[in-house]
Amino acid sequence: MKKMRTRKRRIGSSAALLLALALPLFAAHKNKTVGPQATIAGTVFRDPGFAFPGVQVTLISLPEPGSNAKPMKQKAVTSPRGEFLFQVPAEESHFRVSVAARRYAPQQKDVEIRGEERVDLSFLLEPESK
Repeated sequence: MKKMRTRKRRIGSSAALLLALALPLFAAHKNKTVGPQATIAGTVFRDPGFAFPGVQVTLISLPEPGSNAKPMKQKAVTSPRGEFLFQVPAEESHFRVSVAARRYAPQQKDVEIRGEERVDLSFLLEPESK
């Protein structure tokens, strides 16, 4: 019986030591700077003005005509308060934000980023016509 208890203690102390050594690595990774960022945020509503959670939101970069750059794509789902947020590099660029929900007409809006800024959008989705 004593051997089993000793073994459990060793495993527990080994796990604690490993965790203590790994935590600074994760903290260093989290604090890594990625450069200036811009924010594209918004809220999706449905009639009669209620927040709309669970809506699919897609952000697609729109490269300049003649550019070899591939479009960047990010996806999100609105929060319980109908909100979404994207972080993008703070450089002059254009994006298209599309929102879509089952049984509602999809919408999209184009956004221009000029630097470190926050752009706020609002969408009001209406039921699809039958």
